[in-house]
Amino acid sequence: MHVTCWRRVSPPIDSGIIQAGIPRSWPAWSLSPRVARKVRVENSPSVHQSSYPMNLRERLYRIACLIFRREIIRDGFRGVLGRDPDDETLKAYAGSFEELGTGGLIKELSGSSEAWEKQKGAHVEELMLAVGRGFFGQELEKNQIKGRLDLFNHPNDFNIELSLRYLMESQHGWVRLLLDHSERMVEEIYKGVLNRLPDQTGNIVHKKAIEARKSIILVIQEFVNSQEFLAKIKKTNLLVEDYQKEEKKFIFLHIQKTAGTSFQNMLVDAYENNRVYHEHGDSIASKKFDEILQFKVFAGHFNYDSLEKFPFKDRNLFTILRDPSDRIISLYNFWRAHESSAKGYHLGMDMARKHSLAEFLRQSYIKESSHVWNHITWCIMGRKKWGEWKILMRETPFQERQALLNQFQNEIKLRLKDFIFIGFQDKFEESVKNIFELMGKPQPKMRHDHSIEQLSKKTSSIKLLKKIIPNKNESYEIQKMTEIDVIVYKESKKMFNIN
Repeated sequence: MHVTCWRRVSPPIDSGIIQAGIPRSWPAWSLSPRVARKVRVENSPSVHQSSYPMNLRERLYRIACLIFRREIIRDGFRGVLGRDPDDETLKAYAGSFEELGTGGLIKELSGSSEAWEKQKGAHVEELMLAVGRGFFGQELEKNQIKGRLDLFNHPNDFNIELSLRYLMESQHGWVRLLLDHSERMVEEIYKGVLNRLPDQTGNIVHKKAIEARKSIILVIQEFVNSQEFLAKIKKTNLLVEDYQKEEKKFIFLHIQKTAGTSFQNMLVDAYENNRVYHEHGDSIASKKFDEILQFKVFAGHFNYDSLEKFPFKDRNLFTILRDPSDRIISLYNFWRAHESSAKGYHLGMDMARKHSLAEFLRQSYIKESSHVWNHITWCIMGRKKWGEWKILMRETPFQERQALLNQFQNEIKLRLKDFIFIGFQDKFEESVKNIFELMGKPQPKMRHDHSIEQLSKKTSSIKLLKKIIPNKNESYEIQKMTEIDVIVYKESKKMFNIN
C-alpha cells in the first residue's frame, strides 16, 4: 500500500502523509481538507503494511490533541478535580500542552494537593486502616475504627495528624507505646522520681515488669515506696520550709489573645530577667522544685492545675481577661494569618485558613480544643475541672442546661477569690497600672507587642489579612463555644471593677 499526496495543504503533517500509509478501507476523502485535497491509494509490495498505519494514526492523534487541547484540559480538570480551570490556569496549561501531553496533564492533576483532598474523602476507611496498620504494625478490625470515623464532620475533613492522635490515645495505642518504649519509660521514671539514671539491674527488672503488666502504675508505686525516694522527700520538705519563708511570689495566668505577650514583656522590663520565669506554653508543672526557687514572678499560658505541685505559701495570682466572643474572633484572625511555612504552624491554624469562622467552630478538633472551647475557663478553673464540665455540658439535656450553668457559677465565684487582681484587655493600661502597684514595682514603659500588623512586617509567613467580622450565624456558633467563659468574665467584672 502506498500513499501519494497530490497537494500539500497542512505543512505540520505533510511529512506524515508522505511517509505513512493508510488502510485500503479508508475512503480517499477521509482526511480533512486541511490535511490533503486528494489521496491516491495504490498497492505497493515494497512498503511494510503493518507499521505505517499506526504511525499515521499517532500523528493525527497528536494533531487533534493540539487542536482541541483546551477542551482536553477542561475535561481533565472536570474528571480529576470536579471543576473547570480558571482562565489563567487554562492558558498556562494550553501553552505547555505540546510538551506535557494528555498523560502528563492527568498525572500532574492527579498528583496535586487538591486531588488528594478530594480523593481522601472517598477513602476515609481505607486511610484510617492504613494509619492504624502503620502505627500498630498489624491490621485493625473495622469495628475498632468506626468510632474514630465519627470524629470527622465530613469525609474531606479526614486528617492523618488527628487520626494518629486518637489512635495514640486509645487503649491499643497506649499498650503499643508501653511495649515499644518500655526501656525509655524506665529511664524517665528513674530521672523523674529518683533524679538519676537507672542501674543495669533496675533497668532490666522494671522493663520486664512494664511489658508483663502492660501498665506503669505498679512500677511507679514501687518507686515512690522505695527508701531512696522517701529520703529525697524528707530533703525536699526541708527545702519547702525554707522556701515558704521567702518573699511573695506572683503568678500571671496568660490567657491567649488578651494582650498577655505585651504584659509578659513588661514584667521582664520591670524585673531582672533571671527573676522572671516566662513562657508561651504550660510546661511549668514539668519543672523540678529546686529549678524555680530563684524566680519571683511566673508568667505563661498556665492552667490553674499546673500550679498544684508548687507549695506557694504567699501565692499571688492575677490575669487579664477579654470579652469571650472578641477573644475567639481574634484567635481565628490570628491563626488564619499564618502561612503553612510559619514557625509553630499547627492543625488549628490549618483549619482556620481552610474554613469560614462558622465552619471552623464546627470542626470536631476545634470543639475539643482547650485553646477555643471555653479557654478562659480552662485557665481559671484548671484542666481537670474544664474536662469534667465539658462532659457534663455534652450529656446534659438543653432544658436542664441553665441549672448546670448556675452550679458552675457558684464554683467560679469561689475560684475567683484566689486571685489578687483580674484586669481586662479593653482597659489594658488601667489594668497594668493596678497590677504593678500590687507588685510594688514602678510601671515600665507601656508595650503593645505581638499584633498581626507587627508580625507581618517581620516575617513573610504571617499575612496581614482583612479581619473577619462575624455574621449572625457565626455569632451563634461563638456563643455555643463560650457559655462558661461568659460567666467567668461577668463575675470577674463584678469582683474587679476598674473605673
